[in-house]
Amino acid sequence: HIINGLPEFLSDDEVCMGLAKKYNVSIFDVRKPPSKENLKHFTGQIRDILTPIITVSGTDCAVGKRTTALKLVEALKNEGLNAIFITTGQTGILQGS
Repeated sequence: HIINGLPEFLSDDEVCMGLAKKYNVSIFDVRKPPSKENLKHFTGQIRDILTPIITVSGTDCAVGKRTTALKLVEALKNEGLNAIFITTGQTGILQGS
């Protein structure tokens, strides 16, 4: 199976898809946006969550967002809090949690 992180979508390539079908290989293009019917739109439900949320953001890859978030989770757990790390975005999908 292929998990493609490139900006070129292998699932749009007829040759690649033909070979994938022939050899029973799935192709997942990480950067390819979901179809419109599979998109989730903002509903405001996030406002109903009573759990504190810490967002870690940055301007580029490799600036330490993931490391910072994981260190925060570790510190919170060491204090006895139930903390989790939720990955978002393409890099998180590729790296896993």
